Amino acid sequence: MTILVISGEQCGKIWVAGEGWLPEFDHKSPVQKDFLKWYQQWLNHAMDTVDKWQS
Repeated sequence: MTILVISGEQCGKIWVAGEGWLPEFDHKSPVQKDFLKWYQQWLNHAMDTVDKWQS
């Protein structure tokens, strides 16, 4: 499960469920993902999946 924090110190950051709640990091840098970065990656993956279905 993935959550978006909407208030407080972590507002706009993405956390994932694992062994407790863990911040999600970008694979290319040690920076915690914010919503826009997460959404862009999610949307790109979704579009790739649609393209595969249509092929």
